[in-house]
Amino acid sequence: MENAPYRPAASRSEMKTRDAADPRPNRAMSSNDSDDDSGDEEMGKQPYTRGRPNTLASRGTGAGDAPPPSASSRHNTRAPPSKTRRSLYFQIVMGLAAIGCFVLGVFVKYTNLSSGIIWGSVLSAFSVVTVLLSYASDPLSRQHPNPLVFWRTIADGFFVVRLLAEQFVRCVNYQCSPLCVTFNCGCAFTRDALLGYLPAGNDTCIFFAGFFQFSLLASECWFLCMTLNLFLSLTNPFTDFKRNTRFFHVFSWGVPLASAVLLASLADFAGYSDFDTCWTNALRGATTIPRLTDTCVNESRTFILKDKTGSLQANYISWGFFYVPMLVFIVVGLVVWIWTYNRLREGLPETYGVRKQSIDRARFLVVAVSMYWTIIFAVYATFLSLSEGDTKQRWKEVVNFLMASKGYVDLVIWFQLNDLRVPTPSALCSKNDQTVDVDLNPQVNAALRREVLFYTTSGIIQAVQQAETLAEHERVQHLALRPQGTPPPSSQHYTKTFHDYEPHAFRRIRQCFHVDNIRYLKSLSSTAKERLSEGASGAFMFFSGDGSLIVKSTSPDECKFLRGIADAYATYMCTHPSTLLTRFYGCHCLELYGQQFSFVVMANLFATPQTIHTRFDIKGSWVNRKGGLPKRGKKVTCRHCNRKYVYQSTAKDDLNCDVRLGGHEPNIVLKDSDLTQKLKLDTNVAVALYRQLEADSNMLCEFGIMDYSLLMGIHDVEFKVDAVDDDDDETTVVRPPRRVPRSGKRVANTVVGPAYYHLGVIDILQTWTLQKRMERFVKVHLRRVDGDGLSAIAPDKYKKRFQAKMAEILNVGHLIGTPQQRDLYTAVQSSQMDIDASEVSGVVTDVHHGSGYVAHTGANHHGEGYTADHIHL
Repeated sequence: MENAPYRPAASRSEMKTRDAADPRPNRAMSSNDSDDDSGDEEMGKQPYTRGRPNTLASRGTGAGDAPPPSASSRHNTRAPPSKTRRSLYFQIVMGLAAIGCFVLGVFVKYTNLSSGIIWGSVLSAFSVVTVLLSYASDPLSRQHPNPLVFWRTIADGFFVVRLLAEQFVRCVNYQCSPLCVTFNCGCAFTRDALLGYLPAGNDTCIFFAGFFQFSLLASECWFLCMTLNLFLSLTNPFTDFKRNTRFFHVFSWGVPLASAVLLASLADFAGYSDFDTCWTNALRGATTIPRLTDTCVNESRTFILKDKTGSLQANYISWGFFYVPMLVFIVVGLVVWIWTYNRLREGLPETYGVRKQSIDRARFLVVAVSMYWTIIFAVYATFLSLSEGDTKQRWKEVVNFLMASKGYVDLVIWFQLNDLRVPTPSALCSKNDQTVDVDLNPQVNAALRREVLFYTTSGIIQAVQQAETLAEHERVQHLALRPQGTPPPSSQHYTKTFHDYEPHAFRRIRQCFHVDNIRYLKSLSSTAKERLSEGASGAFMFFSGDGSLIVKSTSPDECKFLRGIADAYATYMCTHPSTLLTRFYGCHCLELYGQQFSFVVMANLFATPQTIHTRFDIKGSWVNRKGGLPKRGKKVTCRHCNRKYVYQSTAKDDLNCDVRLGGHEPNIVLKDSDLTQKLKLDTNVAVALYRQLEADSNMLCEFGIMDYSLLMGIHDVEFKVDAVDDDDDETTVVRPPRRVPRSGKRVANTVVGPAYYHLGVIDILQTWTLQKRMERFVKVHLRRVDGDGLSAIAPDKYKKRFQAKMAEILNVGHLIGTPQQRDLYTAVQSSQMDIDASEVSGVVTDVHHGSGYVAHTGANHHGEGYTADHIHL
């Protein structure tokens, strides 16, 4: 065996592809297969099962082996199961605890301290800790809308810390005396031998006043964000929850912080409030402020308020800084809930469960918070109407207790939305995230997206059928759609309008690429794998049932632009059948629930039975052009063994890969900086491919288009190596060695390499807009990045740089182009990795009915479906 060399590639007698023996049918990925492809755009995702089986059988044993999910299984349209008895018992116990704390807070008295604040804070502290432990120990509790409730609980935790901290500081430094700013009686003081009594604690009170305002308002800002999130989800089902959450954080922390700074900065606005704590100054504007005397310092705060009633005690500062905004928040919540109720009464029957659940949750959230503040306002009004005395003191403690027990409201809301699961130390300390792949998107979003999907496919099918009889001069046709299973309405209130743009131009394109109406409608009659992209566009897309078509949402500007170039684009596509440009088969708009959703239908580049093992998105730029890794804890697919695993998990099954040393590797879309090898194509094939890419980019430049990219999918094969003896020129199969090898030389049994390149130019609707110009200005002049390496660049420069990059990866830079182009090619080459690779003979097959080029490296396939001229749609 030590004397047996590799056989030449051209004469290999056996070569089996990695997936040739895999009996499983390729399928369009379900929504659960989104995995780690967060940055993909347009046709950047493969709707078929990824895998790397060896020459005998597939090694993938993960979720990829499962059959495609049905429409009903892709969405959780049922209401969640009822709460367990354990959860019910816990809420009863917490209710009894709240009653006990209320009794202690109202009827127990402490010298110069508020019993209502103390016992309300104790109840809130326990409630906040319970919610945080539930969130930390149970991944299921992190589903939407729980993160919003979680952050509201965090704000209430700050509020509890602030209340208890002031009580603690008062007793440690000021003998439990109140901290004051503008009046003296019963407040913290120091005594000087010469000057007598001196007020103290003013700066401390101002700090606590600002802290009070920040934590109190932040909690209610999160309540407003909950109602706004529901409104945004219902008005636009493609709303990205993660992006909205970032805005909610800025709003819910930024606005309270600004109001706290303002309160602490204005003279006499911060001070001792009606509730024996530092917040808004209840005595601002008082004309008679007692001096610090022995009588005054020994009296309580009520000494100055004995004869003060009415407007002085109303504390208009509190109303301006909190009560009025809170009333606005409650009104908004009630309006949104009523609107939600009316809005969700209609829809597909399959989504009724989710819609009803969303209504119930919104109702409980709004009612709980509204009732809480209604009770506080009623008790506060009663407190203001009373004269000084023991009765008023008790009503004050009731107000203090209710304000301090805000965290208990969070606990009630939390366990209304979630079941009680007892946290264990192992669950809190474990870093293993393999159990759950948490979906942070609102369920109501998924349900409404399904409705959009249904009306979109229905509209496309009707539009194609009616376009046969449409007059040639008609550029748009309008269709009225009705909800499934409902009788014709007497009015247009429940009618959905579907607009079909440029039907004749896109029909020409379908005809040129042999996509007849029967085949087109059959593909769209079923759908699979819906996805909300987390890339720059935030587009929503779904695949047809057979995976040959993609329906992708577009912006109104992109839709308008495509309509404007439809005729010229169709002419170019039909006169250049070898083009690599995205093949648009339709442009549509759906009016639904007061919103307009624009879509395009296009061919799927990766609609092939061949497994795409590696994907690249190549633009020619080099700033931030490296494939991003998925987040820790995200369920992904290994690109080598096709197994599902949790990224960066410490579990043994998530560390070991059967194919690759060093563990699993996520199947992500790679970019320019990740590409380190040139395409292995014959020279004449590479030149022809470059010329087509050159023509395509020239046409895009004429339309003013930039920021497009070459999407490349690589199908690898595994060659089985034969060997020959040194003294035998004929090919023979390797036999067992007859003697013990005397050197370290051994013969590998297989070699792995690329066999097919699937190529297409995608993202071809972006023009050199003002937004792109501003993006370039900010990155170049503020972030100080290399302007030549940005994707945001003028169309002509973008074209030249793209062509230079294509010449580089095809290894034809010395054969084509003008001197100017070669200079640019050299500049780009010096900025990127350039690892040369040997070429093998190859062919390029032009696919008239597919979606792009398929370049073959030239290896001879004897397996089914792998002849050099056999291309799949």
